[in-house]
Amino acid sequence: MRAPLVLSVSVLLVAACDVRGPELPGRKDAVEDVKATQREVRPADFAIEPCSRSDTSICLFARAGGKRLLFGAPAGVGNQIDSRELARLDGLFLYSLRSEDIEGLDEVRNISWQAGRPGPLSVSGPAGLSSVIDGLNRAYEVSDALIFVEDDAPSGGFDAALLETGHEVMEDTVVFYTGDLKVEATTGMNDRLSYRVDYRSVDENWHTLVIQPCGAPDIARNDITVDEVSRVEIACVDGEFGENWPFTGTRFLHMNGD
Repeated sequence: MRAPLVLSVSVLLVAACDVRGPELPGRKDAVEDVKATQREVRPADFAIEPCSRSDTSICLFARAGGKRLLFGAPAGVGNQIDSRELARLDGLFLYSLRSEDIEGLDEVRNISWQAGRPGPLSVSGPAGLSSVIDGLNRAYEVSDALIFVEDDAPSGGFDAALLETGHEVMEDTVVFYTGDLKVEATTGMNDRLSYRVDYRSVDENWHTLVIQPCGAPDIARNDITVDEVSRVEIACVDGEFGENWPFTGTRFLHMNGD
């Protein structure tokens, strides 16, 4: 009688182990945790990635027409973007000179230089920017020299460590332009800036990204016509952002080809 009894107990234990427990909030099966691989951003694409984990502090790494642009420099931005991408930046655009908007400026400066940035990085921002840039470069003069002499000298050379003032924005103006890619800054009654990024794809259609942090002015209109499907707004309304911020991964505003 002992053998049938042991067998019965074993069957019950196996059955009990196969019973799934109650569903817990946020629990997913292993298959559901596998993230789909995103397509690589190609030169003719227009794509953005978040470089801030804050719900209220916008930081965007944008790629369009083969150019790389960084909007915002909050603390920790150097950990959010691959150093090789930072080394290839074509421009950095600040919303204000307040601490929360520029605490990562030195991170971008130093990491991108040591990763091989070939020349000074152009920075645009509100009035007073030149003083900030000059002060930051002076603060790192000794450090730059020690890195260059004692460590492996970055490929870009000593002068490549520097930041330089691209545009110190006093009024609504274009701060970056390549023909198919244009960045326009909008000023307001305070020290904050908003940006509009317009990209003309190879099919001659325009695609627009509006970036308006909390407290920043409404975006100035221009003569480029863009349909609603081709326009993305990351804008603050009464202290709140809509469904476009925050987000994760790479978001394509335009994908060229398949």
